[in-house]
Amino acid sequence: MSDIQRNATAQGGSSGCGCDPADLVPDLTGTRSVPPFVATGVRMLSFPVTASFAKLGALCDRYLNNPDPGAPDWRPLTSMIYVQVLQYDRLVSESYAQFGFIRQNELIFQIPIISPFKTTEPKLGFFRRTSWSTTLCH
Repeated sequence: MSDIQRNATAQGGSSGCGCDPADLVPDLTGTRSVPPFVATGVRMLSFPVTASFAKLGALCDRYLNNPDPGAPDWRPLTSMIYVQVLQYDRLVSESYAQFGFIRQNELIFQIPIISPFKTTEPKLGFFRRTSWSTTLCH
């Protein structure tokens, strides 16, 4: 399964394709495509960038931390942000290839985070923000 399929959230409703709507992956236009997807001409750049540890902590507080007692307290693991740039020259849903394909660009920012626990192993993860643009090609 691709990252695109894992990260997409299927939405309910009638698909009109005779398949389970939970298998459909919505795109930015609200159109639903049927996996599997075939991606060709994929390029990826990935690099670390140093950031302010204090500002990353403030970002965790703003978006991740819940003031309720007992809720996980997420903190940046390091002052590094990992940036990825992906380009897909051609992204096709095999079921709808006759209608065209999509060119897609993605920009991903990932911050390694940790939630320390006194009684158990700490939990590790990534705070991830993704932005993408697509162009429908016929």
